[in-house]
Amino acid sequence: MNAQEIIAEIQSYEPLMPVNVLEQALIGPMKALSETVEHVLPSFSAGADGPMLAGFFLITKNFLSESRVHLTEINYDISKRNTICNIRYKKSQLNVMGENNIIKKTYTIHEYEMVHTHAMLRTQISFVDKDSLAPKWKSLVEQVFPANSLVGE
Repeated sequence: MNAQEIIAEIQSYEPLMPVNVLEQALIGPMKALSETVEHVLPSFSAGADGPMLAGFFLITKNFLSESRVHLTEINYDISKRNTICNIRYKKSQLNVMGENNIIKKTYTIHEYEMVHTHAMLRTQISFVDKDSLAPKWKSLVEQVFPANSLVGE
């Protein structure tokens, strides 16, 4: 995938970040990764007004790069994909309260936490469900990180 394809994939979930910020966030990891990006997974967090893009993952055959994106700061890391030895899934709900303490909107949060063979390293990716896009996202996470790819120590 090239940078434009990656940006289009992230924005297919919802354009929550200006394109120029996404382009800047791609420069470092795409330069550092020596392989073709096969998959891109956006990661969302819950903000005061609902879901917001927290970052994205670029996945190649052998590497996993996590980029955290903010309007004023961009950082990323790269790890070997075959070092994941445990995957934990968690599903929870977030109620956004309106006037008079009435629930205005309820979001479902899907989180995957992956522990690497180096116990200090953990990868967390999450999705705040809006408009039923979670099944597409969850399916891609499970395709990219199948249980049979876990390694032992």
